Amino acid sequence: MASATERMARGHGAIERRSYHFEEAGRSMEYAIFVPTGYRREAAAPVVVLLHGLFSNPHQVIRYRGLTREAEKRGYIVVAPFGYSDRGWYGSLGWRNPNASPEHVGELSERDVLNVLGVVRRDFHVAFDGRRW
Repeated sequence: MASATERMARGHGAIERRSYHFEEAGRSMEYAIFVPTGYRREAAAPVVVLLHGLFSNPHQVIRYRGLTREAEKRGYIVVAPFGYSDRGWYGSLGWRNPNASPEHVGELSERDVLNVLGVVRRDFHVAFDGRRW
């Protein structure tokens, strides 16, 4: 079994800045993730998906006071996708908006969240029953 120091070195118990290639946008997208020190691949961990508000970003919201402390205590993985940009949205304005740049920023925002969830499912053993994480 890995020591707490070894788990911290692998990102467990710390906030990590990660990225993946967002094919539909043609660029690399950042996201933030917190993996509790008690995470073990053998047991599925619950996941909290943290969405930021307008003009914010994943690296700000994941540092909200008490968030990672509570996730550590409960054994939750917390992932904060960028949502494509700090001006993206999730469904409220539809997928396309002629006044937005790019026009399909809503679609890209939602796709980014789903892509990050796919990355988390690939990289971690998470509790997922098809309806909730």
